[in-house]
Amino acid sequence: MKYALIVSGRVHSTPEYEALPVFAPNIILIELPEASPVAPGWLYADGQFMPPAPAEPPMAERLRENNAAYEAATGQLTADYPQLEKDTWPTQDQEASAWLQDPLGAQTPWVDRAAQVRGLDREEYLRRTLVKARQFVIMSAWLTGRRQGYEDAIKGGGAPALDYQLPQEVLLELQAIQQTVMTAPTAQLREELA
Repeated sequence: MKYALIVSGRVHSTPEYEALPVFAPNIILIELPEASPVAPGWLYADGQFMPPAPAEPPMAERLRENNAAYEAATGQLTADYPQLEKDTWPTQDQEASAWLQDPLGAQTPWVDRAAQVRGLDREEYLRRTLVKARQFVIMSAWLTGRRQGYEDAIKGGGAPALDYQLPQEVLLELQAIQQTVMTAPTAQLREELA
């Protein structure tokens, strides 16, 4: 017969005995039915066996999971763009920011050429660039702050449920930026974005 040898409410082993042995009073021996899943580590209380709770992953694993979830979320922000185009973003941002400061006098050679080849008005291209740059700052700051908050919680012994979905208030902020940048008169745009 197979038995569960229980010490302090936990299955210590599942030995087989021909005859029921005698143990110290602090050891409980319960006969197990054939094909019972009970194994060492299971809990025993009030006449019931319960599998042990899944072990919490070690801190390093939780930190890796957090970083991987963050990488997946931030990767979605730029997934639709080839690397060479991403490499031009600092130039586009610099030229769009210069235009925002001085709409009439800013030199924007990269944007001028790209807008012409694309068939867009220079100002339209600059506004679209401003929208994307401002939205990216908001999204990346929110996601990074979320990752760092989870990291702090994990290092403090917590096990937060990782959620990198942008909340409604951030989505509304992104929408407001697009509305402002695309509709505000050029002369007032810098003031609107301050």
